[in-house]
Amino acid sequence: MIREWLTYLRTRSRPEAHQLGYVHEAIAIRERHARHRDAWEPHLRRSQEFILDAAEKCSDLDHCIVFGSGLLLDVPIEALAVKFTEVSLVDIVHLPEITRQVSQFDNVNLVESDVTGLISQCVNLSDSKRPPSPSPPTGLFPKKADLVVSLNLLSQLPLNLVDTVTDYHMEAWAKEIQQSHWQWLPSVCSKTLIEANHRWRRE
Repeated sequence: MIREWLTYLRTRSRPEAHQLGYVHEAIAIRERHARHRDAWEPHLRRSQEFILDAAEKCSDLDHCIVFGSGLLLDVPIEALAVKFTEVSLVDIVHLPEITRQVSQFDNVNLVESDVTGLISQCVNLSDSKRPPSPSPPTGLFPKKADLVVSLNLLSQLPLNLVDTVTDYHMEAWAKEIQQSHWQWLPSVCSKTLIEANHRWRRE
């Protein structure tokens, strides 16, 4: 418990990420992985292999973006750092140990971003008000990447957000958030795009 609390205090992120539980969730995932490491290992290994397989098929190796990079448990970060000129790891929260881990790579960047465009709007949202439509960021990267990975995000994006609203059809809003993310991804990708949860590929 002390370790979790110290991590919470040391994690630098936007206030909304703390308020909506994203920092707490990242720490909780870390602790669950520590308890169930052996059970999680096959899934994490398959995810890494799936990403590396996509990387092998890339004809250009300038830039790789991973959305939902999280704790890097299912990200083959060392292999990607060797293979690509630049690797961008995008998430709403990066715990301190992740910052330390990637500091060994000169070509790996941590990018804190809300890919739904909803977090700031949902902090003070009235229960009686229809929740806003997703608005993914524009201009997050100056040019499209050669490989873009959306890492288990489709199923996770709505979770913290739907808890902020009670008087609306949550299933419909969750699907809207997921569909918006799906439609936005090609705007940041020039070559290969994979959704590493649903095993979707665009080449």
